[in-house]
Amino acid sequence: MYPASGQPAKAKGISMFWRVIFIILLIIGICVIYFAVNNYINGSASTGWPTAPGIVSSSSIETNHSGRGRTIYIARISYSYSVAGEKYNGTHVTSADYGSGDYSHAQGIVSKYPAGQEVTVHYDPSNPANAVLE
Repeated sequence: MYPASGQPAKAKGISMFWRVIFIILLIIGICVIYFAVNNYINGSASTGWPTAPGIVSSSSIETNHSGRGRTIYIARISYSYSVAGEKYNGTHVTSADYGSGDYSHAQGIVSKYPAGQEVTVHYDPSNPANAVLE
């Protein structure tokens, strides 16, 4: 009827199931926190980066369809700039670029950075290839 421990075998199985679920959720939570903190640190660091003039070479909206029937709109901005005579190309508007289900969000970014637009590029002084517009 009961194992030597005095607890029903089924109760032990359920308990182990919830422990595994808890550990999985804990790992996912830690990963989410890590990426959020990392994006915040990178975003904060870029506010003090030096700037260089640049020009937007292309500006468009990419549409992705998820498996759940959801559409994601991503603003794709490419720009070029020079640092100490060396030419670079960038694609990041912010340190945490993301897509959205809201078309107007992507359209607002594309409208702000049309092809041919002169821009101020913020670049990492230790790695000028790492740059953002905002």
